[in-house]
Amino acid sequence: MTEEFHPPIRNRFLIMRLLAIIAHDVKSPLDSILLLISFFKEKDPDMEDYTNFLAVLEPHIKSSKNILEDLLNWAKLLLVEDNTLPEKLVNIKIRDLTDKVIQSVQYFNLNKQIDFLNNIPEDLSYSINVDLYTFVLRNLLMNSIK
Repeated sequence: MTEEFHPPIRNRFLIMRLLAIIAHDVKSPLDSILLLISFFKEKDPDMEDYTNFLAVLEPHIKSSKNILEDLLNWAKLLLVEDNTLPEKLVNIKIRDLTDKVIQSVQYFNLNKQIDFLNNIPEDLSYSINVDLYTFVLRNLLMNSIK
């Protein structure tokens, strides 16, 4: 048999890791959304209930979308690592990007009340892979919230 049918162990590990992340990080917000919907179905809702429901539902959907985008970016990074896609470096202010990532995980931090401090100097810029930086930082922040 050829290698086409037996991918290297490393690729299998990466696929398993991706599936584990999807199972946990995407499934959890979707379960929360389903729980909200089932709770709402059991009530006799009025307009205020709908408004409150949408206010709670929106951050769940946004966070799920962000996680899915991160997973897709991670998959792209794996392709870059395997030289399937070229790496894209962008000169960017690290503080601004870090603030954006911190903001994207704040919904998950509501119950924990962890303060994320960004002490990166305002004028610090680097040429980085934005997708990789965002993915790694968001993953670190999410793990600290858990």
